[in-house]
Amino acid sequence: MVYIFGADNIESQNKIAGLTLQAILIDEASRCDKDFFLMALSRLSEDEAKAFITTNPDNYSHWLKVDYIDNQRLKDNSKLGVWTFYLEDNKTLSEDYIQSIKEAYIGKPTEYARLIEAKWVSSTGLIYNKFNNEENTFSELDLDKYDSIDIVVIMVRVMLMFS
Repeated sequence: MVYIFGADNIESQNKIAGLTLQAILIDEASRCDKDFFLMALSRLSEDEAKAFITTNPDNYSHWLKVDYIDNQRLKDNSKLGVWTFYLEDNKTLSEDYIQSIKEAYIGKPTEYARLIEAKWVSSTGLIYNKFNNEENTFSELDLDKYDSIDIVVIMVRVMLMFS
């Protein structure tokens, strides 16, 4: 038997509570509620049960990346396999289409990094989205080269609390 349904909020876990599953496919898992995801994995109680998960990258601190994709213990125990695919890997897409998708995200560094380069990056705190580290970061500065220099200092204070 095959069930297909949407899981667009935390209440969606009620749809699968109590089921015994042999396999589950979760598409766009980084957009999925974590409690639903955990419930889905807990339903895979049959021998050799498998979860097939697809996603586009999100924030590098997203629970899916931290708890699963970067989980070396799961990889070492052969419980997890991770593969990265790019637009060029889809042989049904034309080069023109691939180029048009890439061009659509030019000037949108977070989206380009995630959707084109398959990088898990943060947009939190991104103020100057045109800022380029190579062009705008200096270890030494030739002061004679400039008529004036504007200096912006950004200070960040981080407080950690442990209990």
